[in-house]
Formats: sequence, structure tokens, C-alpha cells
Amino acid sequence: MTDQQLERYAHLLLWCLDGVEGQAVRVRAEVIHRTFTVLLAEAAYRDGARVVDVDFAEPLLVRARIKNAREEYLGVLPDYRTIQH
Repeated sequence: MTDQQLERYAHLLLWCLDGVEGQAVRVRAEVIHRTFTVLLAEAAYRDGARVVDVDFAEPLLVRARIKNAREEYLGVLPDYRTIQH
């Protein structure tokens, strides 16, 4: 996609949210989509978002945990994650 198409897509996503003016917007994305995530945040701020909170996920880290962590720890979340969700 071109930058212009990505910007239009970002605006479409925000439009589907029925506007973000005065709202806190939370975005969860994979690191590979960093450029689009920044475009989305910029568009949200231009549309009046109060704050944009981005949570990047790295699939290789998830895979490492599943492959290497003890089974009894797989369901454990840090306290700050439990509060967020």
C-alpha cells in the first residue's frame, strides 16, 4: 500500500469507531506494523483523541514463552497487565 492508501485506511478505521474526539484510543499491533500504527495514532490525534495508547506485541516472544516457559507459568500475567485488562 502507498502512504496515501495507509492514511485513508487509518481514517476509515477511526470512522468505524464512530469518532474518537475526546476518547482514549487503545491500539494493539505487532511491531512489524509500526509505521501504520504511527499513522493511525497521528490520525486519531488529528481527529481529537485525548490519548492514544499503543501496545506492541512481538510474536517471537510469545512463541519463546510457549516453547520454553514452565507449563504452570503460561497462564500468569504480570499485575500491571491484569489491571489493564
